[in-house]
Amino acid sequence: MAEIALEIRGMTCSHCVSHVKKAIEKAGATASDVRVGSARVEIPEGSSTGAVIAAIGDAGYPAFEAT
Repeated sequence: MAEIALEIRGMTCSHCVSHVKKAIEKAGATASDVRVGSARVEIPEGSSTGAVIAAIGDAGYPAFEAT
């Protein structure tokens, strides 16, 4: 399982955090730490970072791998 750090824009409250967690889980990954503006995500083998980022984007929050 790989862990990635993401920057997530547009999150302003705990409701946003909950919405992003659900999107991550729907993509088949595990949200290990989600806070306003960022997340650490565990991605199992067979899943992709792109799928997680797309799921978060589909939920209305642009996401990018943190550098």
